[in-house]
Amino acid sequence: PISTTGLSGGSSTPNGVAWDSGNNRMYYASYGSAPGQLWFYDFTSSTNVDADLALGGSVQGRVSCGTFYQGAYYYIPVGTANLHRVNLASDGTATSEQNLGPITAGTGLTENFQWGDIAFASDGTLYGHGLSGGNQKFFKVSFDISTDGLSGYTIIIPSDNLSLQLAFGSDNIL
Repeated sequence: PISTTGLSGGSSTPNGVAWDSGNNRMYYASYGSAPGQLWFYDFTSSTNVDADLALGGSVQGRVSCGTFYQGAYYYIPVGTANLHRVNLASDGTATSEQNLGPITAGTGLTENFQWGDIAFASDGTLYGHGLSGGNQKFFKVSFDISTDGLSGYTIIIPSDNLSLQLAFGSDNIL
């Protein structure tokens, strides 16, 4: 499906892939420029859909990581530590976008990630991997969806030069 989007090759490539299991949709964004365009492939109808027309045709930042959680698409723009939520209508298209703030909130740390990947666990823990300050980092942060609160940014392990892609399986194992 991604290879049929017209995004592969050239100046834009698909990235920030996220799976919406409840609606059988795979979200992805164009990576080549900022701001990025958000799309989804609907496996039920076998069609690619431009998901961000209500946002003026693009999301706010350059997307290189994405995850789906509780009915919304989340990403962190390249060069920031800010978690963004793209709210979605029942047809899968975007209705609004919110910058929820830095994942490092309350720590006094400043990160400017050149991104790897992120994935939400079912309990609201956001796991991520990215490059910041010349160092690869594998981390986690707690997210409270009722308040949009981010807390507990913790580096799990410095990951040296590994480049990790993250996803949870249907068994909820990372």
